[in-house]
Amino acid sequence: MAALSASPAGADSLGDPRPGISEISGDEFSARALVLTLTQGSTTLPSTRTVVLQCSPVGGGTHPRAREACAALEPASGDVRKFKPATGLICPLIYEPVTVSAVGVWKSRFTMSSQTFGNSCQMRNALGVVGGF
Repeated sequence: MAALSASPAGADSLGDPRPGISEISGDEFSARALVLTLTQGSTTLPSTRTVVLQCSPVGGGTHPRAREACAALEPASGDVRKFKPATGLICPLIYEPVTVSAVGVWKSRFTMSSQTFGNSCQMRNALGVVGGF
């Protein structure tokens, strides 16, 4: 006589009733969404501009170049402090600080970072498409 299983038909070894779900990498479907803000000065409030960047599981949001910004943020794990300025670009030596902050989830974990730049040219030089909002 065969033993009866307590798990539903089609369940994988973890008891998930969706066939094959354990074979899918969780990283591919983990949440990646940020609220990006830009402020004049060295504080994070009040914001001058704010956009939503939705990278996964579905791309979109209000960032004008969401797909490219998501790709640029991937190596930095959504942290705007990890970006390095591009070489060979020159910005004026005018001190008008701007601060960019990113708050949200990246790979399903809460993240919050901010970076102050000497001026908007330095911000664009460092953040590229991510700061283009």
